[in-house]
Amino acid sequence: MTKARYVVAAALMLGGCFAAAAQNAPDAGQTPPKAEPPPVADKGTTSQLKCVVENNEHMGEGNRQFFRIAMSNNCEQRIKCQIFAASYSSKGPSLGRATLVLAPKSKGAPAQTYDFKVKGAGGMTSTSRECRVFDNSVSQPLHPSSSGVPMTKAQRLAGLALCAAFLALAAAPASAETLFKIVTVKDDITVGLNDAEMKEFGDAGGIAKAIAAKGSLTLWQYAVTKKDGDSVVAPRAKIGVLANTSLRVEPYKQPFKVLPHE
Repeated sequence: MTKARYVVAAALMLGGCFAAAAQNAPDAGQTPPKAEPPPVADKGTTSQLKCVVENNEHMGEGNRQFFRIAMSNNCEQRIKCQIFAASYSSKGPSLGRATLVLAPKSKGAPAQTYDFKVKGAGGMTSTSRECRVFDNSVSQPLHPSSSGVPMTKAQRLAGLALCAAFLALAAAPASAETLFKIVTVKDDITVGLNDAEMKEFGDAGGIAKAIAAKGSLTLWQYAVTKKDGDSVVAPRAKIGVLANTSLRVEPYKQPFKVLPHE
């Protein structure tokens, strides 16, 4: 190729490069594309998948085995996460929970970690989280009410009191009979009193006073028996309790259902 042809080829190549550069250059007055805005946290309590980055791994050696849960924040809102972890291995199950507060991404804070102690290196570990935007100036429950509006402290306390009342009712005996144990010089006797008798005697002290004052007292003796395949405490027979053989009267607690007497 002659020198003249080299010059022509070079000129053509330079022209193509300038044309390509001109085609890719923005037009006069055209603004460059804006940077994509950072993600925004979801409302309420969720896994906050747009914000929270989670990395987990088994760590440790020998008898010190743990599962490290590391979390960082991609959003500009502070995030509070409650973590639940469960591990199942040949040495048995392990359960754990923790709370991590993640600083906004712009703070450059390191990932927050929770080291969940497990019983062995093998097995299976599962985790879940409940996260929400965290603001010290606003008192918000981690679990919002079913209407989507956060419950106040008074509402939460009222709910707890209602739950406690239901639990107390569930744990109460199925009947109004109250059992007492009368310790005598020979043996122990279990007796049951219904509501009317409890109003008359009041408590164990009232029963003891009645026995001492009257010299004897007729009460229903109770014993454990079977009914429909289940253990129950049922009335056995009316007996006379004598003052000169009775040492003391005390309340009697047991786990079975108490049947009423006549």
